[in-house]
Amino acid sequence: MSGADWVELRVHGVSGAPPESILDRPYCTQVAGDADSRYFRAVDSSGHELRGADGHVVEAYHWGRFTSGSWLQALWMVLLPFGMVNAAQFMLPAAGPGLLARIWHLLCGALLRFVALMLTLLLTFAAGLILIDLLAWRWAPGSRQLGSFPETWTVGLAIVATALVSYVLYRLGRGYGVVDDAEPRKRTEGRYVDAVEPGEPRTPLARDRFYRGDTDAPVLRNLHLAAAVLTVASMGAWAVHPDGWVDRDPVLLASTIALVLVVVLTTLLGDPEGTASLPLSGRIAAFRLWWHVTMVWIARGAIAVAVVLLALSAWGASDVDRAAAERPVMFDDVANGLLWAGLAALILLGFANLALVLSVRGSWGTTPGHRAFRPYALGMTAYLVASIAAFLGVGLSAAAATGVSSLLDLSVRTRTTAEGIEVDVGTTPMLDRVSYAWGLNLLLFALLATGAGIWMMARRRADRARAAGMFAAADGGPRLSAGWLETVARAIGTARLKNLIPVGGTVFVLFGTLLGIALALELAGCQGGQDFGTCRSLPGPLDLLSQPKYVTGSAAVIWVSNVVALIGAWALITAAAALLATGRSAVSEQGTRRSLNVVWDVIAFWPHAVHPYAPRPYSMRCVTDLRNRLRWYRRAQPAPHVVVCGHSQGSLIAFGALAALHREERDGISLLTFGSQLQVIFPRAFPEYVNLDAVGDVHDVLGGAWINLYRETDPLAGPVLSWRHGAEGPSTTSGHLPGALDGARPDVHVPSTGRHECGDDWRVLDPTPYDQEMNDGAVTGLLKHGHYWRGPDWADALERVRKPHAAGPGGAPEGG
Repeated sequence: MSGADWVELRVHGVSGAPPESILDRPYCTQVAGDADSRYFRAVDSSGHELRGADGHVVEAYHWGRFTSGSWLQALWMVLLPFGMVNAAQFMLPAAGPGLLARIWHLLCGALLRFVALMLTLLLTFAAGLILIDLLAWRWAPGSRQLGSFPETWTVGLAIVATALVSYVLYRLGRGYGVVDDAEPRKRTEGRYVDAVEPGEPRTPLARDRFYRGDTDAPVLRNLHLAAAVLTVASMGAWAVHPDGWVDRDPVLLASTIALVLVVVLTTLLGDPEGTASLPLSGRIAAFRLWWHVTMVWIARGAIAVAVVLLALSAWGASDVDRAAAERPVMFDDVANGLLWAGLAALILLGFANLALVLSVRGSWGTTPGHRAFRPYALGMTAYLVASIAAFLGVGLSAAAATGVSSLLDLSVRTRTTAEGIEVDVGTTPMLDRVSYAWGLNLLLFALLATGAGIWMMARRRADRARAAGMFAAADGGPRLSAGWLETVARAIGTARLKNLIPVGGTVFVLFGTLLGIALALELAGCQGGQDFGTCRSLPGPLDLLSQPKYVTGSAAVIWVSNVVALIGAWALITAAAALLATGRSAVSEQGTRRSLNVVWDVIAFWPHAVHPYAPRPYSMRCVTDLRNRLRWYRRAQPAPHVVVCGHSQGSLIAFGALAALHREERDGISLLTFGSQLQVIFPRAFPEYVNLDAVGDVHDVLGGAWINLYRETDPLAGPVLSWRHGAEGPSTTSGHLPGALDGARPDVHVPSTGRHECGDDWRVLDPTPYDQEMNDGAVTGLLKHGHYWRGPDWADALERVRKPHAAGPGGAPEGG
């Protein structure tokens, strides 16, 4: 096949790599796409297109602007908890055909939607606390900036400003499109899903419905907006009328009742993935009518009611006499209520997730191949990630409120302990204690990091031996110097740290849940602005789990607690500032995004399911655009052979695009993945969408035209098509596709480059060990997760993947 007959189409991964980096050329020009979804080819300084060594087209698909490139997307970085809890829906194990498993799946989804709504209300409450309590109530009367402003309007304007914050979040939640509910879909076992033909990949990523989004997403956005505005209206009514419950204030009562109804509707809203719905009775038309009446119009009506109540609340604030009124101490009860509701939902979610795992665990398979793709934490990933999102949301809310209170010195001395000690309240008792809890979490993190370091040191000898075996020459001598072997051994140990993610996440969540329970129990006794002397204290040493920064007791306990609380407070404030700074660097320095942005790009892939304020899901555009580009190439005359080269997150995009193509459209298309997480992360976190069966199906429908490259030094990726690798040496074995799910077969060692071929999974060396005596190359650094095309195995992989059945092991022709 001549070079002009084929196309090398590269898809970049996380961190928004610029087109010049993807093509490894200083100049490039856009040849297709639009402002966000772009296709580039390399050119020289005169603008003439540069091609590959044999004349083939080298093209780059750049999707990085979907997650970086504007100030609006920089603001999304603050919404990281929303994106995490939204992605948790897709981390649930597949429900399968069993009725009980589908019930548990639906219950998990309902609890996730409840937790997501609590996060929205918490952020809204934090914004109201800052604007209404801290700024309008405490700071504005004595400030030079607002001293001449009529005091009767300050609180009302703060209420309106808080509602505007909720509306900004609502606008950020817009997606790229939704499902047309009128589009016909086949009904299978009571579920309305796209038809999947026999022999097609068994993954929801192969269905068009996944990339059209959830029909309930706009309704969910409206309900979240209504709930947020109703919360602001309640806070405004409570601020100007602290005895509203006793006196039955109409605005406060109406806002509370409407908020409860919105919470119930949100929790019971649909099945986002369309994979676990119970059988529906009646005709589809009747179901649509019910859906529109109960969800669409009720959600819109709730927004209208919320706006009216907000206006009444803001207008009523003009009559408040702040000189005679106390600060809105009832806000403390709102914070406590959000804590209790969210904590109870997370505990129930843990039990429901466990029940779902126990009901479907038998379908995961018991072969070594299936075990290599087993989910994180035995399938409890959704619960763990939702809990981390909740803890992070509480922490960031506390950081914002504590930062403003500290900056403007707005603490109030209105409470007294049982010992007669005056107490400064910075924000609310709950948020003040959150700083202390996060300080304890940071100490736990330091212990975990120390343990990970000790674990790495204990394995250093094994890593040195593995590095020496990988770089052994044919005569048994080393192909790298001792210093380089030590560098490679350290890189291998660092790369292995990704295997500790589930352990660290589980310990963090369990400890955070313990702190949350301790905090809830301690705050149960101090409601309605009562003195701290009436608060409940935990017995004995357990009291140290929930100490505020103004603790009482011995001098040592007070000093340690203050230090821990300060560490937590400043860590939270720094984290909030770092999120904004990282989002800003995503605009100005696309190539510098790293670890945090890896998480961001992963969670932003998933459509809105349980939280409508999550980042805009780019999968609805980039996977569809890549699929359309491949179809365009296949319609060309003559149609070229296309090799899709997916790196990191780009491998998931390529996987989804190829799985969604029709069978006849895959002819003449091959797949080369490198630095991919299609085994080490994606199936463990999203077991229904990426798993061994789905990977095997795509490998089969491509006719084996799929090769994966990985490095032992890669900290983010690993093997995809192989598992259970044997000891380093000339007779290395592994299980690999196709087949061999329960056994091991010999690997192939290629002496010229030092790579190991585990079937279609190639482990390449890093750094490339050029011949030292001939000086035919330079060893300057480790490439780790990037620049696979700079290695000598890249050209071999492209040649092999274009004709997988024409070559034997090591690149030799079959029978040769």
